[in-house]
Amino acid sequence: MSPNIHRSLFVTAVFAATVACASASGCAKPVLLIGTPIEDASASSPGFTPPEEDGGSSGQPVPTVPMCVATECPHPYATCARAGGFPPYQCETNLLIDDSNCGACENACPSASSFPELNMETHCIDGTCHPACSLEHIDCNKLADDGCEIDVRNDPENCGACGNKCPEVTHGVRRCVQKQCTGECSPPNTWCAPDICTDLMNDKFNCGACGNMCPPTPPDAGPPPPQMKYVCEQGECGHLICENNWADCNNNIDLDGCEADISSDPKNCGACGKACAPGQPCIFRPEAYAYECGCRSNETSCNGVCIDLLSDIYNCGACGNICPTPANGVASCNKGFCEDSCLPSWGDCDNDSRNGCETNLLVDARHCGGCGTPCDTAAGQPCINGRCLMVECDAGLVTK
Repeated sequence: MSPNIHRSLFVTAVFAATVACASASGCAKPVLLIGTPIEDASASSPGFTPPEEDGGSSGQPVPTVPMCVATECPHPYATCARAGGFPPYQCETNLLIDDSNCGACENACPSASSFPELNMETHCIDGTCHPACSLEHIDCNKLADDGCEIDVRNDPENCGACGNKCPEVTHGVRRCVQKQCTGECSPPNTWCAPDICTDLMNDKFNCGACGNMCPPTPPDAGPPPPQMKYVCEQGECGHLICENNWADCNNNIDLDGCEADISSDPKNCGACGKACAPGQPCIFRPEAYAYECGCRSNETSCNGVCIDLLSDIYNCGACGNICPTPANGVASCNKGFCEDSCLPSWGDCDNDSRNGCETNLLVDARHCGGCGTPCDTAAGQPCINGRCLMVECDAGLVTK
């Protein structure tokens, strides 16, 4: 795996100056001057803010602000203990939005399990735990006592939203299914549950009547012939049909049941009598959900399925060659070779494919914003949102 190495222009400037400030105060020399021209003005770097343009009318030098290394977490960031005992990164917790550390370390917002009867949970917003409806529930009566009392998935009075009433259908019954008002459930279909319109003629769980489940083998019948099963047909249990992908091509069920595997038999490819040319296999094509004879010129048969070995991550370059997905990364198959890349804000900074993209570039002071881009770790400078923390030096605004 190739390491993600994006050296920050900011850190280059910091360490090229060979100046280190242990804190925001007492900085003898500025580490970086806001407004000082740099080689690549288009690059975004921590601590660098372009000065406002004055239109050039004054002819005066643009004031600059000297910046120094900072070591203390700025509001609202804090260093809070991690779950599982893992050591935290300095200043990695945002107390304004962290549900486990809301407003202060270890101040966790109550979860939905704290009050399940109310269908509510809480989330951290601006450093305060605020209640919110959980899952598919909503508060329609605006009463705190019963919380979020309406399930909008199946309430015909509030279908998908408060006050959205479903129109009447068969026998005056209104139906709300998955937030949608349903149409009429016409015969032979019948409502067998609040959200299930079923065909009583073919449903083995509701065969002929709601709740009438067909047994695997009827009491007065023996085991089904090979590759066959008993099903519900015309509202009656006990009818024999072929299992999926099998067919009775010799018209002799009593002798061998459904003997033809139409998913792989080149003489009966997808249907009885549909023969493939000599040497052509019978292949399943998922995109068409059908069986065809042989693969296309750019494909290979892998276990009876046509695969493009140049791009399939589960068969990359060869059948069964699965491209591993790295931690915090994504896998791909490019021209038959497995490749991988890191998700945004993650990096493979140790160049070890076994642990994937192990480095969080947003908080790791050794690799802040990019692999090999360190903050002043000796002074205790944290990395916040991929930038080494800087503050204005005591000198304030200066001009040249």
